Amino acid sequence: MFRCVGLTLCLISAIAVAQPGYEAPQWRADNVLPPPEQSGALFRVIDPVTTDGLMPHYWLETTYGPMQAYSHAELVDRLREIQALDVATSTSDWDVVADTTKRRVEGTLKTVADAARDPIGLVQGLPRGVINLFRGTAAQARELSRDAQKATDRSASKSASSATATQSTGQRAEHAAARYADHYLGLSADERAWYQRLGVDPYNDNDALRRVVHHLAQVEAATSLGLRLASLPSVPYAGDLQHVMDAVYREDPAILRERRRQTLIGYGVSPDEVDRFESTLALSPTRQLRLVTATATLEGVAGRDVFFRQSAQLASADEAEIYVASVERLSRVHAQRPLSQIIASLRMPGALYADGTGAVVVAAVEGVYWTALVDTAERALKAGLPAEALHPELWVSGYVSDEARRQLTLRGWIVRDYAFDQGP
Repeated sequence: MFRCVGLTLCLISAIAVAQPGYEAPQWRADNVLPPPEQSGALFRVIDPVTTDGLMPHYWLETTYGPMQAYSHAELVDRLREIQALDVATSTSDWDVVADTTKRRVEGTLKTVADAARDPIGLVQGLPRGVINLFRGTAAQARELSRDAQKATDRSASKSASSATATQSTGQRAEHAAARYADHYLGLSADERAWYQRLGVDPYNDNDALRRVVHHLAQVEAATSLGLRLASLPSVPYAGDLQHVMDAVYREDPAILRERRRQTLIGYGVSPDEVDRFESTLALSPTRQLRLVTATATLEGVAGRDVFFRQSAQLASADEAEIYVASVERLSRVHAQRPLSQIIASLRMPGALYADGTGAVVVAAVEGVYWTALVDTAERALKAGLPAEALHPELWVSGYVSDEARRQLTLRGWIVRDYAFDQGP
């Protein structure tokens, strides 16, 4: 998957005439979106809405500049970010200080209201206990120690050998880790608390929102901030995602990182592979935690380490989101019909059924149309299936067009669209 860098270029390429035999659907925003998602005081979705065959592409004009959204789910995220930006930019430094009273806290945010019974926790603005605080400090110390040891090992290795290829590999790994840390791991607890109140993933890629939240978090000197955000809708994470987001908002990143390392090594992922996984820029800390959580639910399924090796090769946030969401949905397949083995040769999450009746591949995409991209992807999937997968099933989150269904069926697939609208 990819993002176009120029709005005009994106639109030109999107409306180009399709190759014979391929679909090139386009829609007006008012034909595919409910009115609140078409336009508002702060934004407008630009026509036409296009697709690459898997996900719709949206382009927005906003008060804060042009924005893009790949998938309807990301469009909803963008609209929340725009709303959060409007609230955050209209919050003065004085608002931050003046709105910290116990009555307003208790009436605005349940987690902080619970913390109000503890004056120390209230002042800190985080409902974190002393034990958890020390666990965070210890985890940070262990991570710093581990990083220092890696640096020492790399230095010793370089001294013992003049092989420039080895040195180059070590430098690349160090650079990747530094880039990841700069991009994701510099958020303070105050900033994470702000994002929780705004109802936005703290590891978003909206630079304008990140700058505003960083400033307000610096100003904050007492308890909860942004109490006037009570009118915003509730955080749009439900069911399986809620406990993941709770951990992202509340847990120290060092604790999550250490816990994740232990889990991955338990799956058979090597320490070097864990390093690559943790330094993959397309995998935000939120996506990493979601992937680990979903993988844990595939209890009894062999080969789960594949997910972490494959995801470390993902080049874009769009690819990463589809991949992680597909693993999450594969765990729902397992809950309905047990799986036995992850298929390592596939780029999309797939597995063999435990009853020996075949295989399933999951695609967490919103609408499959027969395009050149889908044609190529299908050929790659089919080439990666084992011989025993005679009639592979393709479970799709969203819609499958008549032409795509016809082509996929001709190539031997059993297609299930809207496969996750019901069931566990």
